[in-house]
Amino acid sequence: MKKLLVLLALLTFSCQLTMAQYVNFDKQQGGFDLTKCSINCADDEWEGVKIAAQNLQEDIYKVTGARPALNNPNAEYKLIVGTIGKSKTTDALIKKQKLDVAAVKGKWESGMIT
Repeated sequence: MKKLLVLLALLTFSCQLTMAQYVNFDKQQGGFDLTKCSINCADDEWEGVKIAAQNLQEDIYKVTGARPALNNPNAEYKLIVGTIGKSKTTDALIKKQKLDVAAVKGKWESGMIT
């Protein structure tokens, strides 16, 4: 049992070393402040996706103590939540070649950071 616990601790530590860091509480060059962004989800989106956007807003609040806006068109940073082929906003960005979705197109519950 003791060997198993040591192995689990080592695996956990090694996973933490190899994981990319996406969240940082210090200002980073090329980063943006999630507390100052707007989480944008189109009205024509699936209900489950709208709920996921609201849950993300709540998760950011729980971690940072600041609640980002939902669907604020004047926000400096926008985090877009959308389904390819369902959201007019997402599809318009793809059509204008402002969003390359080749890595996630046709996949379920996928995401990308650009």
